[in-house]
Amino acid sequence: MSAPKPRNMCLFLDAGSSGTRLYVYGWKSWSEGDPSPPQIEELYNVKQGPGIAKLFTGLQEENLNMLKAQTETLDNYLNSLFSHGRTFCAGASIDSTSVPLFLLATAGMRVLKRDQPIFYDALLARIKVFTQEKSSFLVKECGSITGEAEALYGWIAANYSLGFFAGYGMRAAQTVGYVELGGASAQIAYNLQMKADTDTAKAAKASKTAAVLAEQDLETAQEGLEKAKKENADNTWEKDKLAAEVNAAQDESMVARKIAEASALVNDRNNSGGLDEYNGRLAKVKIGTLEFDLFLGSYTVGSDIAREKYDRYLQTKVVDNVIQDPCKHKGWSSGINPKIEGSARFDEVKRILATHIQPTFTYPAHERPDRNVVQSANRSFVGGANFWYNTRQVFGLDGYGQAKTTPFSFGEYEDEVKLSYQLGWDLAKERRKIKPSFLEVSGFNAAWVQHILFKCFGFKGNDPTVTHEDKLTFRPYNGSNGVELSWTLGRVILFSVGDSKPQQMTGEQARTLGHLRSELERYKKMWLRFQERGHDMKLLYKQFNLEEESLGGQEELFAKVKTKVNESKVAFDTTEEAFKKEFVALSPEQKFFILL
Repeated sequence: MSAPKPRNMCLFLDAGSSGTRLYVYGWKSWSEGDPSPPQIEELYNVKQGPGIAKLFTGLQEENLNMLKAQTETLDNYLNSLFSHGRTFCAGASIDSTSVPLFLLATAGMRVLKRDQPIFYDALLARIKVFTQEKSSFLVKECGSITGEAEALYGWIAANYSLGFFAGYGMRAAQTVGYVELGGASAQIAYNLQMKADTDTAKAAKASKTAAVLAEQDLETAQEGLEKAKKENADNTWEKDKLAAEVNAAQDESMVARKIAEASALVNDRNNSGGLDEYNGRLAKVKIGTLEFDLFLGSYTVGSDIAREKYDRYLQTKVVDNVIQDPCKHKGWSSGINPKIEGSARFDEVKRILATHIQPTFTYPAHERPDRNVVQSANRSFVGGANFWYNTRQVFGLDGYGQAKTTPFSFGEYEDEVKLSYQLGWDLAKERRKIKPSFLEVSGFNAAWVQHILFKCFGFKGNDPTVTHEDKLTFRPYNGSNGVELSWTLGRVILFSVGDSKPQQMTGEQARTLGHLRSELERYKKMWLRFQERGHDMKLLYKQFNLEEESLGGQEELFAKVKTKVNESKVAFDTTEEAFKKEFVALSPEQKFFILL
């Protein structure tokens, strides 16, 4: 009989935009070669407000002496959280100095870094110093993470919680995508090999993969045309500039795409959980014996930011010193000047969002989530804790006040919001057992959730023939076995299996990719121009005097690609067999473009 594995524990502080939540996780030790991560338990959690970044938000950079005044406030804020952790350890007879500590900040700190970098640097420096000197824990990571890292950890947490990492024989298509909407940002993550039924979906995936690597500040299309002219002295240039442009860009664009798919675009793990300096949105992550290639996205479309824009819009609609707010219940009012009164018109809230409060995307237009994310009805996504709270806690309750177990329905969700509006403010407060401050914004959040999912991420409404929730394109989910679905769980999972980190590119690969991105930018612009001209694949085949059948068999195609790879003198971080397997899976259109 083997001895029981020793128990491990860690303390985790999730410093979000609205507050900091402390988690205590525990698990049995994991051994190299175990087919799945250990079972992780959530032993304790407590939340403290406000968001840590708000301690410095609003200060003027010329008043740097205010930093000193805020230092004591920050120290007390952190010490209160550490005190909860120390108390828990004392109760469990555990020496806190041996317990790993993670303190990672998310969107609130990212916004502060963007808007007030001086205060961001000062705040982050003080957090690190105080945590190292005063926490009484074994500090593993302390800092802020990117939105892409947050998406990665959320994806890991969701799929782990659903049991998709348990045992051998796991296939990429069995995983689910992950979506979360916070106060300052929204994250999305999904496996690049998720099942798609149609060639259209496959082609969209290839286009997306190329677009992810493209940047706005690279060489211009005109430079690409000049290169094409020099490399095509056989009158191809005179025949068709577009054809020349295609021909010149393909070798390098294929190489760049394959490098990206074989390597994680990650350079620095310092204080970040592995993804602090993130040069792209593709990552290869290993969890135990399993490996996944992920698309990661983070967008500044949080509900708090949207509500601020919404409130500013309402300030332009003052009539007789009164503002009618359609997202508030009738009977609700504020005593401020001008006075705000609830008018309970959910459809009007949706109209305002659609016409006046469009999200701001910092990514190029072709990388917007509605262009790249949900291309197939076979994709299955789960919405994290905030989606769960809005759809299964504020609304989505049965007659006993418990979260419904019936399949989620956007139509039913909207009907509940409208029914709540009919109750009026006083009766709604009595019926809905939530804080009045949450109820006040429940209608807005419901409209924003739909807006993000439908308009931004491209999800469809529910299929009325679906009777099982796990077959829906999207469903809210909040974990299982008493463990809340939180991105922090994903980071702990990686830590529990030996801190497997996303695969890094070698210096040579990074330099090569940087050089080839200019070719990829030209390819992207060419392809957009090609579509704008109304051409189709058949016409392109004709331009190059090729027919699909003439491309040859799989072995012949692979031999051609292998030759091109060898000629490029680029070292791939993958085996020949893996490369071949990936190429065979491409659609005819994708193979055609690679082989031009």
